[in-house]
Amino acid sequence: MKNTEVELLEDFDVLHCTGQKLLARLIRKFTKSEFSHTAIFRIIEGVPCVIDAQRDGVQVRTFERWQKEYNYKYVVTRNPDLTVGKIHAMKKRIYENLDKGYDFESLLLRQPWKIITGKWKTKQDEKERLYCSEFAALVYGKDDSERTTPQDFFMWCVNKRHIVVE
Repeated sequence: MKNTEVELLEDFDVLHCTGQKLLARLIRKFTKSEFSHTAIFRIIEGVPCVIDAQRDGVQVRTFERWQKEYNYKYVVTRNPDLTVGKIHAMKKRIYENLDKGYDFESLLLRQPWKIITGKWKTKQDEKERLYCSEFAALVYGKDDSERTTPQDFFMWCVNKRHIVVE
């Protein structure tokens, strides 16, 4: 997996990531996935940034800091059909979810339950805490974002004819 240079990234690109830490390896193993994390690339006031859900919740980080801190390998998908209306809706969903906590419960309990039984255990405060691919799927308007693994979201992007950036 070869990372795309930051200069080639565009606003709202999705970074489908593979990490090497224990939790990332477990996520890939149990979801039978190539990916363990999902993030959204943004250019904010001319600065390359990443918005994602990590253990400190949904946060904006500079791309440089994100790369140094997490050292992910990633594949980029790009939606070629972003309209002004879609971008406005995505910005609104990002803003509404900034600083929400990380959803450890869904990551550690609900996703394994879904893998084992094929069923999703709904929670009352489904959108109060988010995990990475859930956040990205929510921003992109995917139905059932709370059930989305990093691999699910990558496949959704591909099926929606997003371009895989080489």
